[in-house]
Order: sequence, then structure tokens, then C-alpha cells
Amino acid sequence: MRVISDLRAPPPSTRNPPPTRLDDVRQGLRLHHYSMHTERSSVEWIVRFVRFHSMRSREDLFPAEPTIESCLTDLAVKRIVAAATQHQAMYPLVFLDTRVLNHALEGHINAVRADKQINVPVVMTPEAVAAVISLRDGTTQLVATRLYESGLRIMEAVQLRGKAVDGQMTPLTVRAGKGTRTGAPLFPPRSSLCSSIT
Repeated sequence: MRVISDLRAPPPSTRNPPPTRLDDVRQGLRLHHYSMHTERSSVEWIVRFVRFHSMRSREDLFPAEPTIESCLTDLAVKRIVAAATQHQAMYPLVFLDTRVLNHALEGHINAVRADKQINVPVVMTPEAVAAVISLRDGTTQLVATRLYESGLRIMEAVQLRGKAVDGQMTPLTVRAGKGTRTGAPLFPPRSSLCSSIT
């Protein structure tokens, strides 16, 4: 499709090519300090949006409200996605129109909303956690222990450096965590995590 080829990055053989719309999307997300995962997901949703409407030119992107609305409604009605997935799809489409194409949305996006699923959390006892962690060994066991004892996110745990652990004060220094925040979560004194690293 012509509009997808226009949105996608040009071939590497082209010298100093003009930036594409997807390049502008990536640049805008990076200026707002979004993660690489968010950037990839946003680009994928925009490409799906273009393919859903079989768009062949930039003019097909307008008017924006009904095209976004029909795409989101299809996700909720035919694909039966979760409400979080529908919301995840809506943001990059609005970002494309308002931040990249500089087109103010005049109307409301009245798409059929996906049903919110009520997920009952699974709470494990300390004995069950110990049994699961004991099934691991080496690096995977160390990461699992980090997650349980300090409440770190997965990417924060695997990127944690050994010198970030203070064996006496028991804080973990997490730099550039989610949202580029720096935090110092704690883990219990005499932790197996502390003894494993130090």
C-alpha cells in the first residue's frame, strides 16, 4: 500500500532520505521519554490502523474521528480485545493526528468500549513462593528472588548492577526505571539476595 510505504522507514541505500511519518512518530515519542517498547507498539498499531482502512494516501487519514472510531469499535466487537488493549491502540492513533499531523480532533471518539475484565489476583503463600523459587537455579533463581524480596519490575531486576546493592543499609538503587524514575526499593535484612550478590 502506498500510505504504508510512505509511513515506513526508507531503504538503507537511500542517502539522506526525508523523514517519514513513522519517523516523526518515533521522534515525538522519544521527546516525551517513552520506552522503546511503547515506541514499537505505537508503530505497530498505526500500521494496523492503515491496513484496516486500506488507506492509499495521506488524505485517507481524514476525517480522523470516524476512522479511529471504526477501528476501535472493530477491536471491541469483532476481535473482542480487553479494555486495556483498546486503550493501548487508541493512544498512538490520537498521537499521530494531534502531535505528528498537527490536526486537532474536533469531535469525540465514540467507539464501542471493550468490556473491562475483573481479574482476581492470585496470592501465593510464602511457602508456595519458596517452593517455586527452589525449582530455579543460577541467574533465574537470583532474578526471581529479587522480584519477590524487593518488588522490582522484571526489566529493573535484570538490569540491576551488583554494586547497586548495599549489604548493610539494605536498599537497592534502581536507576532509570519505568518512567525514567530512580528509586530505592528495600529488601529484608539478611536477605538471600544480598548474600547472593555480595
